Amino acid sequence: MMKKRIAVIVAAVLIALGAGAFVYIQADSKQEREDSVGLFSWQRDVFEDGGAGLLSFMKRHGFTELYQWFSSELDNEEIRAFLRAAQQEGINIFLLTGDPAWAKDPAAERLLGQIDRVVGLNASLGDGAAGIKGLIFDVEPQALDEWGDETKWGALMDSFTAGMKAAYAAAAFQELEVIVCVPNYYDDIGFSGELHALIRTSCDRVAVMNYTRGQEAAHVETEAGYAQRYGKDVINVYEFNPPGHYGLMEWNTYYNEGLSAAVMNFMELREAYPDTAIDMAAHDYEILRELLG
Repeated sequence: MMKKRIAVIVAAVLIALGAGAFVYIQADSKQEREDSVGLFSWQRDVFEDGGAGLLSFMKRHGFTELYQWFSSELDNEEIRAFLRAAQQEGINIFLLTGDPAWAKDPAAERLLGQIDRVVGLNASLGDGAAGIKGLIFDVEPQALDEWGDETKWGALMDSFTAGMKAAYAAAAFQELEVIVCVPNYYDDIGFSGELHALIRTSCDRVAVMNYTRGQEAAHVETEAGYAQRYGKDVINVYEFNPPGHYGLMEWNTYYNEGLSAAVMNFMELREAYPDTAIDMAAHDYEILRELLG
């Protein structure tokens, strides 16, 4: 009963938000854009039914964008069939990829390889197919062992931002959108300049892993300011995995509050930054499937 009630509340709130149909005017560019509601998915088993269950879940709960990891073991025809099914449902697909070690490669060899993979997949679909819209890079240099030594932070961040800049230029040449994931604390630990560079020169949208339940508005201020200045979009990412998972604390996650509470918070976040293009996303499909049924 509770799961059903949560789903109904979420559906109603997403309808109020527009869930993909709402038109948003950016104050600086005056360009119209559609809202997006994103969903992260790291699961390979979603392809066992051709992705039908995942796409049905997304439509039922108002998600419009999927950030999906594609295992290298997947057959390309499986991916192509999934992309065609997603297009039929009007859902935009982004390749979710990244590894902390890639932050140590300013030449962006692995990042560029992922772009090439998307280009190849899209080309194999033929004319008229939407294909993969872009890439969402979740690199996270802060997850490296070297991050334990604060004297290495600067070099890692320099390398990371250089690689992302190169990848963004290559993706733009192929007309692919780039979303870069960042934690909400780069500015708090002295890397406002690197954050500024990532948003200005390395992405179309910045996905802020804003895992500070109830304090999201305060922890996205810098990112929202840079995004507004350069006509970029912000995606505020909400965590739903349980406390203890991935080292999460109770205050990091909406596991016990539910998706409806996160959506309500997002509405407040939008009110706090009325001149910034902000969307929301949820991490991730596996746990939300459990919570929402």
